Amino acid sequence: MNFLEERQNICEMGRRIWQRGWTAYNSGNISVKVDENAYLVTPTGVSKGFMHPEMILLVNSEGEKLEQSSYSTTSEFKLHVMCYKKREDVGSVIHAHTPMCTVFAAAGENLEGDFLVDSGLLFGEIPCAPYYTLGTSELAMSIEEYIFNHDAMLLANHGVITVGRDVETAYFLLEEAENLANITWHLKAISAEPRRFTKDEYNALVDVRSNRCLSGKHPGKKG
Repeated sequence: MNFLEERQNICEMGRRIWQRGWTAYNSGNISVKVDENAYLVTPTGVSKGFMHPEMILLVNSEGEKLEQSSYSTTSEFKLHVMCYKKREDVGSVIHAHTPMCTVFAAAGENLEGDFLVDSGLLFGEIPCAPYYTLGTSELAMSIEEYIFNHDAMLLANHGVITVGRDVETAYFLLEEAENLANITWHLKAISAEPRRFTKDEYNALVDVRSNRCLSGKHPGKKG
């Protein structure tokens, strides 16, 4: 199998990310799990807005190519593997440098979603993992304590990562993460404090999430 549909979907999500100005130069990477030890991953050194299906690499968990290609695996694939290793429900990982999320990542600040309905429903919060050099095992390990309960994480001084059951889900979570960061930024700009949900209001959102059987992980109710 050449996984043409999955490759096309990766290219489409990359194009959307590029069109929205969420990637500069050749930054960011996308992967999809297609088998127990087989993954499709975007190549290094290629703009996410100009990818073609034949550029998408098929690799194992070590990043080794499972088919011939003139392109190279992104050095940040270790970060993706950590997500797949720790979460059997994860089918796709997106890492991007969306501007507003990256602002808060540069500041080392978590994003609190307890004042917006969608963010409270989907994330609760988006934690910021500590900084490590890109492409290193330490960077991959930096998200280990967060990946069990979160579908979106900031990477300090770097960007944001989202996980989903498929690449479309991971992309839409990326949209909501950037939306939360953008609204948080504007609240800070006018020195306004949002009306945060009460404990009961927040926990009711968690119940809605459960009743809708939404995929992914969430930090859960407040005690």
